[in-house]
Order: sequence, then C-alpha cells, then structure tokens
Amino acid sequence: MKVYENADMKSVRSEKYNYDFNKETGRLEAWGKTKNDIPDYAPSPEILDLEISSGKCSQACTFCYKENGSGPSLNMTFGMFKNIFDKITSKKVLTQIAFGITDIYSNPDFFKMMEYCRHNGVIPNYTTSGFDLDEEAVKKTSELCGGSICFGTQ
Repeated sequence: MKVYENADMKSVRSEKYNYDFNKETGRLEAWGKTKNDIPDYAPSPEILDLEISSGKCSQACTFCYKENGSGPSLNMTFGMFKNIFDKITSKKVLTQIAFGITDIYSNPDFFKMMEYCRHNGVIPNYTTSGFDLDEEAVKKTSELCGGSICFGTQ
C-alpha cells in the first residue's frame, strides 16, 4: 500500500483498495481494484470513532446511542488524545475522526483536539443534539469539521 499526500489531498493505492481524500472538504472516494468495485473493507483504519467524553449530559435523551445522562463526567485529556492520535496516524492512512462527546463544552479540550486533527490533515466530525450550540461552537464547527464518503462510482 502506498500513501500519497499533499496540502489538499491524501490518496492510497493498493491492488484491492484505493481512495482519494480531500483534506479541505472531507470527501472520501474509495474503490477496490477498479473504480466500479466496492471494497469489502479498508485494510487500514481510515475513520476513527473516538469517545472523548461520557457520563453526565444536560439533555439525557432517551434515544441517545451513548446512553449518557446523570452519571459522572469522564473526559479524555488532550495528552491522552494526542498519544492515541499520533499512534493511529503513524501509517498516514487515517482521514477522519468522529468524536463521541456529551455536551459541546463537556470536554474542555474538544476544540483543541479538533484543531490538532485539522493541523495534521485529519478531518474531525461529531454528533450532537444541538441543545448547547452557541455562535462560538457553530463558528468553530464550520471551520474545522466536514466530511462525506463515496464508495464505487456514484
């Protein structure tokens, strides 16, 4: 597997798995041997789902996949995040991180983590109820986040 990268794009080429990733927009196009083949799996992680906050959440929605609510807040530190990130990105294949977080401001290092991702060519994303989004969070989200995935020809 070969990884090619410049300021705007990251590409992986191998016999059975290939992708082009736009580092600005977060768009990932992946294919198998040819552009018409949909690969069964990626040989190396290209997207990481990383829990950085759990427990107490101001909304405690019954439908939340994380089942957060009134438990104690547990937050990953920036140092621990950086350690995990640096190890996982050592092969230069990772394109995106989907952050698991309770409230937007529950982890004080959340935006610092997203900035670190962007600075290192990885696009951050997260899912939120939106209840605590304010102008600052919306501005930072629009500057740092984004992404879409396309398999095969579409």
